[in-house]
Amino acid sequence: MSDNFEELFEAAYQLHIDEKFDEAKIAYEKLLEINPEDINVLNLYAQLNFLLKNYDKALILFNKVYQKIQTNDIAVNIIKLYLIKNDFENAIKTAQAITVKNADILRLEAKGYISIKNYEKAIEAYQNIIALSQNSDDDIFNLALLYSYNNDINSSLKYALEYYQNNKDDVSICFHLSSLYEKKNDIQKQLEYLMKAVEIKPDIELFYNIGVLYRLLGSEDEALKYFNKVIKLNSNHRLAFMNIARIYQTRDRKIALSIYEKLAEKFPDDLMILSQLYISYKELFQNEAAYKIALKLIEIDSKQSYPYVYAADALAALGLYNQAISMYEASQKYSDNNEYSDTMIADIYSCLNQGDKAIQIFKTKYPHLTKESKNYCYIQMCEKNLQEVKEVMHKAILKPRSEEDLDNRALQYFHKLNIDKKFNINENVFKQFKTNKTQKEIETFKYYAKKDLYSNNPENKTILVYNANGTGDMIMFSRYLFILEKYTKKIILQVPKSMLRLMKYNFPNFKVISDEEIIKENLYDYTSSFFGLLFNLKETDLKNIPYSSKYISVDENLIKEKDSYAFLNTKKKKVGIYWLGNPVIMPQRSIKPNKLKPLFDIEEIQIYSFQIGNLDYESENMAKELSFIDLAPYIKDYADTAAFLKKIDILVTIDTSIANLAGAMGIKTFLMLPFESEWRWFHDTKTTPWYDSVKIFKQKTPFDWEEVVERIKNELTV
Repeated sequence: MSDNFEELFEAAYQLHIDEKFDEAKIAYEKLLEINPEDINVLNLYAQLNFLLKNYDKALILFNKVYQKIQTNDIAVNIIKLYLIKNDFENAIKTAQAITVKNADILRLEAKGYISIKNYEKAIEAYQNIIALSQNSDDDIFNLALLYSYNNDINSSLKYALEYYQNNKDDVSICFHLSSLYEKKNDIQKQLEYLMKAVEIKPDIELFYNIGVLYRLLGSEDEALKYFNKVIKLNSNHRLAFMNIARIYQTRDRKIALSIYEKLAEKFPDDLMILSQLYISYKELFQNEAAYKIALKLIEIDSKQSYPYVYAADALAALGLYNQAISMYEASQKYSDNNEYSDTMIADIYSCLNQGDKAIQIFKTKYPHLTKESKNYCYIQMCEKNLQEVKEVMHKAILKPRSEEDLDNRALQYFHKLNIDKKFNINENVFKQFKTNKTQKEIETFKYYAKKDLYSNNPENKTILVYNANGTGDMIMFSRYLFILEKYTKKIILQVPKSMLRLMKYNFPNFKVISDEEIIKENLYDYTSSFFGLLFNLKETDLKNIPYSSKYISVDENLIKEKDSYAFLNTKKKKVGIYWLGNPVIMPQRSIKPNKLKPLFDIEEIQIYSFQIGNLDYESENMAKELSFIDLAPYIKDYADTAAFLKKIDILVTIDTSIANLAGAMGIKTFLMLPFESEWRWFHDTKTTPWYDSVKIFKQKTPFDWEEVVERIKNELTV
């Protein structure tokens, strides 16, 4: 190789561009031995080291060159090297030192700021690029991203849309726009850009996300279409399956359950799937299956409290109360907040007629709940301690559950009664009916709560008393109208159409109207529900219940009308029966018709069914198989029911409105109660202070109706 500097330089440069880097390196080093300060050699040698990833050497050389000639090209290389070495501080300092910056330097400066998450400075750098009119589409996109990182969604959206106009086939911008609209809670726009992305590049996760968005928008059929696309591409995509199951939880819970069961087979240790499977079993009241899943969750996740709570809830639903208490106590070892488990333990103690233990839990552990908890109030009312809870219960009455909660509870009760049965109405019809009904109830609560009677003096005021609960409650608590009447004669009763005739007859001095009417506010001073009278009047006390017999009567002319029915003419003892309650209120009070068959073996009695409304197929079959007289075709309202009650000897019924009506009329009644019964029956097992004529037949063990029916049969044959 020539020792002539110029010839050697030309040779070194040629080796460099021919990518003979090792030989070029030797040549550059020889040139620097001849002239260590030659700018061109230093610059080319620095570039060669950059290519060879000798970054420390390259940086030293470029800095040496930059000390001699401060050009932007050299500065760019120095900044790049600092960024490669993660020396962001020196990269930024170098960029800041340049007085006249071009777009390349500003981009590198922005990159340095991004690396230290100083997005405001990075945005400033890109804005300077735009000000120089040296920007590209990529700069606009980067600016959109930076504004997003800086939580300036509107600015990000502005630049993202600008970029999108020239790059509609870019999947990345579609994703970014979708994410921006997600942050703005605009699901429709979010979906629009995901749909554009999937048109450009179909992708399994895109299909899944689109399905999720359709589900959020309530377009369940579209959601199912995209979730099924996901499953076709990946038959083990558990999230797609779980979303499908959640959709069917509002359509057909049995299908949802079957999906969760299949998922549990594929993913036997997946906590989310097992939890959803547990919930599905509970929703369908398959508590034994739910308990088994809870035990599996305990096995997998034994250091968490929730599996023990799941197990306890299932055990309580199965009536295995002592085991449930043990599980609730086990859950408390792994939780800092035991309010739920303690409340449930208290409920169980109350159910087991150990109210003192239940009350003690609240008073010692959660004294604040004694001023606000509905559970605590119910327990105190079971103990007949009404005065302790008047204020709290009054607030609870005026704060009803949400429409969504009521609707979900209604569906749960529907499914419990629908197990192994087929109602005449399907789930969607039932759900729609209940949704409309609860919406009306909520609106009524809000409307009437404006002028509530509580803490107000009713003397000589006009009081509107309305029905906010079941008809049974209305009948039971209408006894307190006689106390209210001592304060004022100006009382308006708003009742269901089915109660109009009966209430008009019994309260002729009051104005009685249908609950479908809306009364102008200026026509009354205060309001109270029938149930609310228990809390609104000072005199009420559960230890001294007034009017325990015959405070409701029926028109004698209506009773005489019933004499025309030949089926009432019998020498046998006439026994009325009622076995199926409203499916949205305490389903455990209802009895499967086949449990009542022993009563039909009694030759000395004639049975009359007072059952009204939609029946399950078991009830319909029982009507065909067994010998009883169906009164439903002859009953148009409660006045007719009351008239027929006067024509029978005994009523055998579950806890429902007809039990209250018969008791209020003084009709001899055998009331069948579940082990876990309503607070209003207290812990009574033989008689009740509400009605002198009612005899209680309560389950001695949970869910055991056979023993109850056997006792009634023995009583009827005496």
